[in-house]
Amino acid sequence: PLDVRAVNAAVSACEKAAVWEQALVLITRAASVGFHCNAATFGAAISALQKGSKWELALQSLDMMGSSRVAQDAIAFSACMSACSAGSQWARALLLFERLRGLRGARADRIAFNAAIQACAQGSLWERALWLFRSMPAPTIVSFNAVLDAARQRPALACELWEQGLAKGVYQDVEHWQGSSGVLDLHRLSEGASVAAVLWWLQTRAPARASRGARLSIVTGWGRSRLPHQRGDVRAHVLATLREAGMQALPTDNAGSIDVDVSALAGVN
Repeated sequence: PLDVRAVNAAVSACEKAAVWEQALVLITRAASVGFHCNAATFGAAISALQKGSKWELALQSLDMMGSSRVAQDAIAFSACMSACSAGSQWARALLLFERLRGLRGARADRIAFNAAIQACAQGSLWERALWLFRSMPAPTIVSFNAVLDAARQRPALACELWEQGLAKGVYQDVEHWQGSSGVLDLHRLSEGASVAAVLWWLQTRAPARASRGARLSIVTGWGRSRLPHQRGDVRAHVLATLREAGMQALPTDNAGSIDVDVSALAGVN
């Protein structure tokens, strides 16, 4: 007979390797021989589907979980929500969040809130994103990145949220200086958070540095540390933000970095 630990380990291995096809085959075959998958089995399978952006199959697996009389939990719902967001199905993701909140015996955790806020960002629902953000327990860098994505078109709000993240220690080691050379490291930030960081820097740091002939390197990175549906084009948005401030990037061979002459920021306030 199949051992639940062995099946779960196999499905988890598929999830870690992002081979959703094999995860789906495993739970389907296990069910066909009378094996009763548990919440961990389904959760790992749905997570594998999420990594493959297979939102329709993720929804089917969540339904299969319910029809198999396995208690649907926050892990499965959160993975399913992320799969929907990865497939640009933000409205479905938000419906799943509401289903989770109304489910007896389940509780929306921080991961579920993050997934819901990310869905709001996709749908340009900044007010709902802000309400969820302020309702959730202990926001993390993922939470701040998501709500800042939602607030991209609200610069004042974005700067306020960014400063909250700094005050809470969520964003650490973002700015470094050695003499007249500085680095603004955005590689762990989402598109919205990156723009907020640049706006914050222009408003609060630029005036003091501008008179010293300093040079700043803005590290946008290559996007590998961001989720697929969060990547966007950070570099393009940072360049646009600088242009709006009257800045031009200096020539550089590094596509993951933008260099600016800080002395040209003397007029920024």
